[in-house]
Amino acid sequence: MKRWPVVVPQAARVIEVGDTVRIGASGRSVFLVREVDPDEGRAVIEAVGDAPGSYPFSLPLTALVRVDPGD
Repeated sequence: MKRWPVVVPQAARVIEVGDTVRIGASGRSVFLVREVDPDEGRAVIEAVGDAPGSYPFSLPLTALVRVDPGD
């Protein structure tokens, strides 16, 4: 699948496949971006680490906040 950079208005940052994100600015859990659909404005994310019952799911890009390395 192609890597489609998408600018997320609330965070003003580009979210790409392979980035780590949180759901909302106050989110605690960290997720890995598996797919990005720029036409739909959505990304498929999956929990990072060994979370029980972890599975990929889709959310609007506007709900995601990119996690900078070291955060």
